[in-house]
Amino acid sequence: MTENNHKILVESLPTTTVFDDFMVTVNFTLTQSDQNDGAGVYVRGDSNLDHDYRIEVFGDNTYFIGKEYLDSNKTGKVTSIVAPTKADALHPVGQENKMTVVMKGSTLVLLLNDTVVKTITDSDYTRGQIALFADNGTTSNGVKASFSSVAVYHAPSQLPS
Repeated sequence: MTENNHKILVESLPTTTVFDDFMVTVNFTLTQSDQNDGAGVYVRGDSNLDHDYRIEVFGDNTYFIGKEYLDSNKTGKVTSIVAPTKADALHPVGQENKMTVVMKGSTLVLLLNDTVVKTITDSDYTRGQIALFADNGTTSNGVKASFSSVAVYHAPSQLPS
């Protein structure tokens, strides 16, 4: 995925399935990125991805978890659940990373390269689609992200810790 117009390029999983409790694992490489560019997944998104959880890895080895919604004027907004946070588990730009997101009930568990980095609780979105994205921030000429695999499984009976 390549984006160079300071926007987010989104690709929904090609399925009509609506996911509630699940585990998604994505292998990806940021091949071109600065600290404001990133790639990741939207989970439990509505049909337009106006309401969803957004998990993003940036080019400076930080990750972000946000909640997207429309305000009263129908303008898209993002609330930070976890502000950009350094993660030693992340590999630098040019090297492959593995992101696993477990959604079970109101719990979201984020693993980066098989290391649990964050567990949060939020009950606003209970089901929806899954999508991949590449995000070109305001400070670079473009982002390039290569996704080598995506797999969706049933949520495990016990959450990783």
